[in-house]
Amino acid sequence: MLMYLILAVVHFLALAAAMPIATQVFTSETAYATSQSGAITTVDELVEDTVVVVTTVTVTPGATTAPTSAPAAAAPAPPPAPPAAPPAAPPAPPAAIPAPPAAPPAPPAAPPSAPASPAPSAPAGAPAAGAVNAVAAASPPAPSAPPSSSPASTTQESASDAAGNGGPSVTASGALAFFTSDPSSGAAGGNPDSYKCISGPASSFPSYSDWMGFEDMFTVNQPSLAVNEAQNIQQMIHDSILSISSASKVDARLILAVVMQESTGNVHVPCTNNGIENCGLMQAFTGSVSFDASSPSSSVTQMIKDGTQGTAAGGGLVQILNDASTGGNVYVALRKYNSGSVDPSNLSGAEGATSSYVSDIANRVRGWNGNARGSCSFS
Repeated sequence: MLMYLILAVVHFLALAAAMPIATQVFTSETAYATSQSGAITTVDELVEDTVVVVTTVTVTPGATTAPTSAPAAAAPAPPPAPPAAPPAAPPAPPAAIPAPPAAPPAPPAAPPSAPASPAPSAPAGAPAAGAVNAVAAASPPAPSAPPSSSPASTTQESASDAAGNGGPSVTASGALAFFTSDPSSGAAGGNPDSYKCISGPASSFPSYSDWMGFEDMFTVNQPSLAVNEAQNIQQMIHDSILSISSASKVDARLILAVVMQESTGNVHVPCTNNGIENCGLMQAFTGSVSFDASSPSSSVTQMIKDGTQGTAAGGGLVQILNDASTGGNVYVALRKYNSGSVDPSNLSGAEGATSSYVSDIANRVRGWNGNARGSCSFS
């Protein structure tokens, strides 16, 4: 019983700490009975017939009743909450991803194939199938080298020209005997309408001293040039021949004669192809160029260079004159330029090309204008 009373006291003491409590001490049950009505009263009887301790708790809804006894000491304030941790710094934004490299531009569409050139009518004395044109690809332009002291008949290499155009030049002494840098030097020339049929070996053809001067020879051929070309184009042909002649050590009269024989000086002459494509004013070997109206002067010069100094695919007059098989003789070289092969005993033998080719050029360097060949029988 005593244990229960002690527990009750402890319980109410705990309750008193949480709400206002009025505590009165009564000495008898009568005094207890006459206490205020309307209150909630708890009686703790410590010992029968002894002092009764009554704890009276008055509850008023919505209000707090101050205790009648001395106020209890205020509960200590809770310790201040630790300061909140500073917010973590926001993560750095991800590095920008570099833009992928721009896709390379699409390759240009392949240009349309050039239309095949119409088969031209060959000019007078133009090469037939296999012409110079028939010079074998095995005789490409020789690399530049210092002039050789080797005999003319065995000289294969050609030196770079003094004018420095990057092309080869004649080094064979036999061929150099057919060269002058003076465009006015030469014989007076004969009747431009006169043609002499020539055949046989090289010794049957005119000597070099019979060739007329370049300027006179160009004048003789101007009427034919004027049929197709304006004056400015004629001048380009004239100047290009002299320039390439100086660079290659091929006589300007020989170059002009081949130009008139192959194309009559018509810069628009189409390419021919009889197994080997020949283009330009001199119908040069494969790789030769045709006239370019957007760059007339340089294209005229290139056409003369192709026929004289050769292309990347095959030789021109320089390579043939330097070849041991021709001995540097211009007439033998002309036969090879036209047909690709030579019968030294008869340079007017066709050899699969134009039989009159060497005879025609021999007449041109003596002043023939190319208009009236006459009747010749070449076997």
